[in-house]
Amino acid sequence: MSPSFLEADHLKEPAIHQFIDKLNEALHQINRRVMFSWGIGQHEKGIKAFYESYEKAYSALEAILSQQRYGERYSFEETILNRLLLYLTNHEEVVDIVEEMMQPLLEYRHESGIDLIKTFSVYDASQRNVSSAARALNLHRQSLLYRLDKIEKLTNLAVDNPDDAFVLNLTIRIWETKVISREDSPA
Repeated sequence: MSPSFLEADHLKEPAIHQFIDKLNEALHQINRRVMFSWGIGQHEKGIKAFYESYEKAYSALEAILSQQRYGERYSFEETILNRLLLYLTNHEEVVDIVEEMMQPLLEYRHESGIDLIKTFSVYDASQRNVSSAARALNLHRQSLLYRLDKIEKLTNLAVDNPDDAFVLNLTIRIWETKVISREDSPA
């Protein structure tokens, strides 16, 4: 993969997205197997305008690639959460906490084939509603409750406690940045 850039003057964001849509369509007709990811950076005019715009676009592209969300596009302004998470990975104590929290979940996935990380993420995205999460995961309600209990035992966090759920969600999001080792096999 090698990043390239396009520069456009005086285009508003909707016009940029329309242009990218048309370009993607034309490129897709040439080769259907190739996917393009786009980072978009806008700038105010000035002497460093191109450089700053390129840096912002490249930062947005890195956010896509670090999450392996190939074929998507982000503008720099949409990467605030990613930039915060990446900043946190620069602190050794944060990295230690994330690794300590994720290791038992990864070991369990390796041993049982059950992805408790996805289970919690869906449960949390369902606003911690067991019935909704069970439907989204295509699980029986009791199976989901068993998995949630397993998560609590492995992490020492209560998944229905908002503070604990926040900590687990943040830990998973930091781990998903892929800056911290994401080895699925236990150490």
